Amino acid sequence: MDFPVFYGGETVGSVTLKREGLYAVLSTRCRRFAGGVQRLWGVRSLRVDALGVLAPEGGALCLRRRISAHALPEMPEHFLAGRAENGWLPWRGELAGEEIPSGWVREDQSAVAVPFAEDLPVVCFEHATELTPVTICGVLCLCLSI
Repeated sequence: MDFPVFYGGETVGSVTLKREGLYAVLSTRCRRFAGGVQRLWGVRSLRVDALGVLAPEGGALCLRRRISAHALPEMPEHFLAGRAENGWLPWRGELAGEEIPSGWVREDQSAVAVPFAEDLPVVCFEHATELTPVTICGVLCLCLSI
């Protein structure tokens, strides 16, 4: 099965996932999209799992890995490339019924940060207990404590 890999809301590559007995074999290939060390993340709801470091290979960023079915019990809803910063992990998902294509979630799942934009869905504010501006990876975001 093939899945897109997202970075900042944009598709930068793909993941091929195959079951081999008690293992899932993960093959990822992304175009170069940012400097520095970038990781591949699997996202399901607010849970974010680090799957490995994308390594330069033939002009692309790649990752090949066998993961036990026990270590990856549920299929991620999204695959993201990026890096963690100060306890924030890359995230993509749904918040209060609105699709958020690019954002971050705290490691403890206590807050979600979405890039600040004029067209930010108002419904996001209704479920937040606190709103705070924060800069993550150089992007101004609105942090919603949940």
